[in-house]
Amino acid sequence: MDGGGSRSVSLAACEDLLQAHPEINVMFGINADSALGALDALREINRGTSADSLVASVDGTEADCAELKDPNSALKAVAGNSPRIMAEMAWNLLMQVIRGELPANEDYPQSLEIVSVTTDTADSWVKENFE
Repeated sequence: MDGGGSRSVSLAACEDLLQAHPEINVMFGINADSALGALDALREINRGTSADSLVASVDGTEADCAELKDPNSALKAVAGNSPRIMAEMAWNLLMQVIRGELPANEDYPQSLEIVSVTTDTADSWVKENFE
């Protein structure tokens, strides 16, 4: 289901999904809001715990990292996508264009490492990227 990258849209989509297929117990959110919306939908039907479901997220925001640290939550996998590193890469690329080192009218694909955030690293991840 398409959660639209939004917690409320994801919630509505997952409510419909779970109504049609109540056996579903694994959900992946393309971003934190999508995963948290899916988790909200599971909780509405008294699920969403580590005992009955698995939810995975991409982002590593303060909200999904906090959920990750809850031992009872179904959210057990967070792929961290560092906003700090993305901003640094964009700034460096922009400065190269401004200095004339790169032409402005071309594409410059960049690679970004995705990090597995764990319960042990969640606090340091949030501090490094959001504080």
